[in-house]
Parts: sequence; C-alpha cells; structure tokens
Amino acid sequence: MNRNIPAEELAIKAKLKDDLHKYRVLSEARAGAAWANEHLGKGYRKDSYFYCLLNDRGEYIGFDEASEIEGIAEIGYQHMAQKFIIDKVKPYYE
Repeated sequence: MNRNIPAEELAIKAKLKDDLHKYRVLSEARAGAAWANEHLGKGYRKDSYFYCLLNDRGEYIGFDEASEIEGIAEIGYQHMAQKFIIDKVKPYYE
C-alpha cells in the first residue's frame, strides 16, 4: 500500500500453457499477457513466461521488467491488497 515494494516482488511469475487464441476466457495471467501484447507490443504465446499484476483500474497487466510499464500503467496497490489479501482472509473473520 505504501508503494515501496518493487513491481517484480509484487507480481506473480506467469506462464502461458497455450496460445491466447485457444483460451475461451482471458482471465488473470492470460488477460495480463493479452494486455502486454496490445499495449507493450509483446508477443506472448504458448510457453511464454512473464510477470503479472493488477493496474490501478484492477485489470491484469503483463511485463518482463517493471520499466516497461512506466508511463503506460500504474500498479494497482489498492486493488492487489483487496484481491490477494483482504478478500482471502475476510471469510475467516466472518
């Protein structure tokens, strides 16, 4: 939340098991790969590895190095905290 953790430490390391056109739904890391292909000109396809996290709109984004998204997308610290921490532990408190 303080924005002092490097993107590579927050992101998950993802791998595509198939080419994007073979998925019926592009969610999570697959959506991040599609975003990177469109916005960063990446060519992620089957067996591609990349980092994936949420942007400030809650969308999945993919990249190889954090410097690639600078000026293009902001890391969604609030969305990541909500989705990957709060939403996971909330049921235990309810």
